[in-house]
Amino acid sequence: MTRKIGIVCCSDGFNRAYEGEIEELHRILADMGIESVISPFLYARDGVASGTAEERAKAVMDFYLDDTIDAICDISGGDMSNELLPYLDFEVIRNSGKKF
Repeated sequence: MTRKIGIVCCSDGFNRAYEGEIEELHRILADMGIESVISPFLYARDGVASGTAEERAKAVMDFYLDDTIDAICDISGGDMSNELLPYLDFEVIRNSGKKF
């Protein structure tokens, strides 16, 4: 059975110059039998953020609510990740049993 992980960016968004590295990560995981689903909020838009705090939190929560996702991996730093806290449903997170 193929494992499936969600790739998110809770903090600073990536510069588009890193698209090749993200694609390589996707390929490496696939070679390991792990399917990766990339958040739509991975790359920086206006400034350093890849989306509003609410948008980034929704991307995280969507992965927690998706029964096909086994784990979630944040590949960003932590500078802006605290902005997501008010938008996370900690009851859903706790009951999901998913690794982050």
